[in-house]
Amino acid sequence: MDPQTESDVIPTYKSEPRITWIGDSETLYTILHDLDNIPKFKPRLFITLEGKYIGHETRISIMQIYNAMYYHIYLIDVYWLSAMTFWRVNRHMTSLKSILESEDIIKVFFDVKQSSDALYSEFKIKLAGVHDLQLMELATSGNPHRLSDIDACFWRDASWRPENGWQFWDLRGAVPSWCSHLIRARYV
Repeated sequence: MDPQTESDVIPTYKSEPRITWIGDSETLYTILHDLDNIPKFKPRLFITLEGKYIGHETRISIMQIYNAMYYHIYLIDVYWLSAMTFWRVNRHMTSLKSILESEDIIKVFFDVKQSSDALYSEFKIKLAGVHDLQLMELATSGNPHRLSDIDACFWRDASWRPENGWQFWDLRGAVPSWCSHLIRARYV
């Protein structure tokens, strides 16, 4: 299927997404191939950052990207790879920096301000083509003067709550599992 003519509906899957840990430049190179085929002007990349955010003394540790085209979560070790995370290019000259700065490739964040500040202060990346779910939620909420955090939105909208028979457990035993849980809870 041509990515540019695919349906606007993001497919849902019954199984868990594939998870790839990116901690070296070779693995980073291979995921850039998947990101070459992201359709223009359609939200297919859902991104969140984990790290230490204190003003301009920022240190991003993990970048989580959910690629809805391939039902794949990439957990990128930004702490270890540092600037190589964003400057490494594939044979088509695609880099994470070029994707993040592209106005044509839609990236979805929740509360993008902190992520934008962190990416700019640490790596001079100017985000473009971003949809901020927190602002969309604000525009559609009954209280346009109060921003909701991700947990409040999740619990308000989740149909699978403990009172409906669902049980949750701590997934922090392994970093990839924990990070994939965070990104799935936020965006899927």
